[in-house]
Amino acid sequence: MICPKCKNEIKEGLMYCENCGYEINIVPEFDPEFEIELDLNQQDIAKEVEETLSDDDNLEHEMDREGDKTIDDILEDIDDGDLPGEEFWDDDEGILNGADISVESIVDLFKKNLSYRIIGIFAVLLLLAAIVVLTISIVNTNHQHSYSYLVNKGYENMDAGEYTEAINYFEKAIGINSGNLDDRMALVDCYMNINDYDNASYVLRDIIANSSTVSVDTYKKLFTIYESENNIDAIIQTLSNCNDEKIKEQFPMYRADKVEFSQPEGEYNDVLYLKLSSNTTGNIYYTINGEEPTTESTLYTSPIFLESGIYVIRAIFVNSYGVVSEVNQAKYEISVIIPPAPYINLESGQYTSPELITLDISSAYEYSTYYTTDGTMPTKDSLQYRGPIYMPLGDSTFNFVTYGNNDVPSEMVTATYSLILENATVTPEEAVNSIIVYKVSSGGMIDTDGHLAQLGGRLVYKCDSAVAVEGEKEGETKILYVVYEYYEDPTTFVQSKTGDVYVVSYVDPSSIGKIYMKDGEITITGP
Repeated sequence: MICPKCKNEIKEGLMYCENCGYEINIVPEFDPEFEIELDLNQQDIAKEVEETLSDDDNLEHEMDREGDKTIDDILEDIDDGDLPGEEFWDDDEGILNGADISVESIVDLFKKNLSYRIIGIFAVLLLLAAIVVLTISIVNTNHQHSYSYLVNKGYENMDAGEYTEAINYFEKAIGINSGNLDDRMALVDCYMNINDYDNASYVLRDIIANSSTVSVDTYKKLFTIYESENNIDAIIQTLSNCNDEKIKEQFPMYRADKVEFSQPEGEYNDVLYLKLSSNTTGNIYYTINGEEPTTESTLYTSPIFLESGIYVIRAIFVNSYGVVSEVNQAKYEISVIIPPAPYINLESGQYTSPELITLDISSAYEYSTYYTTDGTMPTKDSLQYRGPIYMPLGDSTFNFVTYGNNDVPSEMVTATYSLILENATVTPEEAVNSIIVYKVSSGGMIDTDGHLAQLGGRLVYKCDSAVAVEGEKEGETKILYVVYEYYEDPTTFVQSKTGDVYVVSYVDPSSIGKIYMKDGEITITGP
């Protein structure tokens, strides 16, 4: 038989389609017209029985009234029309052959034939009733085992919170039609509501393994079960077997993809700042000499600087669940010209008289030199060396680095100095106060806090170095404090140099002036 809905071949004996669950009505369902017709037939049969019984009673009454008679009497009565006609008598019974048969025998004979007839009628009625009951039973049985009935009962019990009963119906329905994913996910929900995680995960794994399209929710439910069991390895394995990238993107927290390098491996004529990255939160560990990376290797926190040389970078990623990625590696051959290191003309040491700190830089037009005084490696964002530097008071450390046009740094050079002015009678603080008093008296500031008449900010003065210059007399040397002027923004309080630099004698606070330096030459003017 062919299913009228999906055209699938239906096996003999089945009352439903295995493919779509459509119910096949082999025995037609009874409708009101059929029942009315059946009732009328039963009424006709009952009427016939009633009439037959009535005739039988009349016959028996007549025979009882007559009493015992001979054959001749019966025949005479028949001729007179007192008894039923000849159709009631059977020649085979010997009535007309001269036999001496009593009326009681004839009545018994009629009763016997009538009983058989009544029994037959009731047998037919019983058979019809049995057929009706059997038909209804078959229809009800097939209905209760149909896909639509079972699945509807499953959802009905699920909505009522009767999860065990719902599971029973869903399992039977899925046995008929396993292609409906919504029904299978509903079964999973029922399992999870009664904490039957083994069966729930079994159904979910089967859906993932055998369905052409799997929703993200299916993976979420399975991973929830795995997490409750602390089975992270199963999650990782499931995702590794998944070919749908969109699904994988929904679970970055479980993934540990290989580390990605910002530059492809190969040969380079410039230095590289190699960046390492991964797909989600976690840590990257790397080596630069080809060794196997572990969690004990260098932790990646900033781009890796690669200058001239050969580097084999190997890296791993460890996610927040402790899952370690595969090792990724790349080889880089860097061939660049490294700028020569700057040469410091002033040797490190202790000084009682300040000296200018100068550098000897070859091919200065191709390179730029930068320096720091806090002990850090100079970058191109540090102070740029543009000429002689005044020696700082006290102890100081200078680091110098030269950068080429390709941002390749030279070797860093360092110098340390200690300047102690033994014969000073003026302190650096007194030198600063002398400048402040001078600025207020000359109208440059409205108070000793440095406030200006027409600007919202104020001027700040700092003394941190000294310089030695020739005096008025031949061979005389004057030692002067160097005081820098800064403007402080009233909103941000950021201080920046104004470009004005003052000097004050280290033995006479009233001896002040301005100092200028150009092309290494120092010029001092009056205040």
